[in-house]
Amino acid sequence: YAGVTFDLVNNTMLLFGGVGPSGYLNDTWELHGGNATTPVRWTQDVRSVAPSRRANATLVWDQVARYAILLGGNGLSGILGGMWVFLRGNWSAEAPASTPDSRTGAVAVFDPADYTWVLFGGLRPTGPVGGTWEWALFIVRAFGSLTPLDATAVEPFYPTVFLGVPPYTFYWTFGDGASSHLRTPDHAYAAPSPPGGYQISLTVNDSATNHSTTFLNLTVNPALTINASGSPTVVDPGVPVAFTGAYSAGTGPYSYAWTFGDGTSSSSLSPQHSYATPGTYAATFWVNDSGGMS
Repeated sequence: YAGVTFDLVNNTMLLFGGVGPSGYLNDTWELHGGNATTPVRWTQDVRSVAPSRRANATLVWDQVARYAILLGGNGLSGILGGMWVFLRGNWSAEAPASTPDSRTGAVAVFDPADYTWVLFGGLRPTGPVGGTWEWALFIVRAFGSLTPLDATAVEPFYPTVFLGVPPYTFYWTFGDGASSHLRTPDHAYAAPSPPGGYQISLTVNDSATNHSTTFLNLTVNPALTINASGSPTVVDPGVPVAFTGAYSAGTGPYSYAWTFGDGTSSSSLSPQHSYATPGTYAATFWVNDSGGMS
């Protein structure tokens, strides 16, 4: 009674819901492996947002937009309606302008030639259903390049738009009072995020008056700070100088390096170095973190 389809992005079998000893289920499982190099194993995707408990739902894969769609089924309240999308490991409820009514046990396929879903039959609360539905689902998703990132670091944002009628208009809000109508805006946060992160929203309108809104939470850490010193600052050739590097805040993991101004370098945080010939040298301490700061 579970919904089953094949995920062509991750090459896994996707399973949702069904009936267990305790009743209807709403857990999501993926079956990996099954070849000469990867053993067969099941993994459960635990998500804070998921469709309600149900069985006999219709679950099918869109090989063009690369997401799974779930429709209907039997639940605790009877035969269910509504539409859910499983994309990049996350479930989201969708509400296109026209969708099939509540039903269970329908048959659906995706037509890659016309970019449409085709659904037939099923069972309504009033009895068996005839007729065929065909529709396109307009969905957008928002992504950031760095998650999390540092305050003052520039974050590129970009959308993914599935179907709809181009051209599109875009409206981003970044959770700190700023917004943009660009398709792929860059944005830097002046301050660390509050608990739970900044909530970014993206609304896309197409030329057929369809619209879709998606949300993205982004954690912004305090900006990276570094300090460097060397002692003594005046030495004879061959006498070692003790260099000390330090950093705080930012987003780990970190990488760091020293250059000593004489063509040599070190990947130690606090190295010692001696100069072979007299002169004035500029030593530089570099730190790169994972939040876009250097």
